[in-house]
Amino acid sequence: MPGRGVALLLVLSLAATALGCASAAARRSEKRSEAQRHLRYGRLMFEQGQTSRAIESIEKAIESDPDLAESYNLLGLIHLQRSEFERARDQFRLALRFDPYYTDAHNHLGIAYRELKQYDRALREFRRALEDRSYQWPEKIHLNVGYLYLERNQVAQAIAAFEQAVTVDPEYLRGILALGMAYRQSGRENLARDKFLRVVELGPDTVEGRKARQLLDGMVQ
Repeated sequence: MPGRGVALLLVLSLAATALGCASAAARRSEKRSEAQRHLRYGRLMFEQGQTSRAIESIEKAIESDPDLAESYNLLGLIHLQRSEFERARDQFRLALRFDPYYTDAHNHLGIAYRELKQYDRALREFRRALEDRSYQWPEKIHLNVGYLYLERNQVAQAIAAFEQAVTVDPEYLRGILALGMAYRQSGRENLARDKFLRVVELGPDTVEGRKARQLLDGMVQ
């Protein structure tokens, strides 16, 4: 019965293909899990200031799974911290190649562009990041936009961005401090003093609180 033989061969071929696909998917899943383990360790090392070990672990993550966008983003952050802005930019671009909707990478790429004085590109990345309405920390992006405008001596736009950051999170110390400094730069001393006092009230023992006290001490009473 040739027809039955052909049908059996077809069934066996399809079964073998399905098994092969399942096996390939299992290998990809295993590689992804391995990469994520290396990435978690790399992130821990980065947070502890052990950047050499962090880079080593991130490179292992990339070797295990070259498509994991988070690896390139973390590597970019290390270069950003080292003021290696071109290398940071390249890593954030890689992250976005594998995940175009990676909001953190858009925000970080904006910072890298800002440090490279490519302000229009930076602003475009920040705006792209702000399109993500589900992002957990939009106040940080608004803060970065404000710093960009300050670098361009556009103080009014900077104030608007910092005000937006504080509107999103009324207790965002970095945002309140930056807003106070922008008010002071615009000559609005009373508003600046109010913001510095607010930072001291909310976080007296924080880095921002100490900076606010220094600024208050330097203001004319």
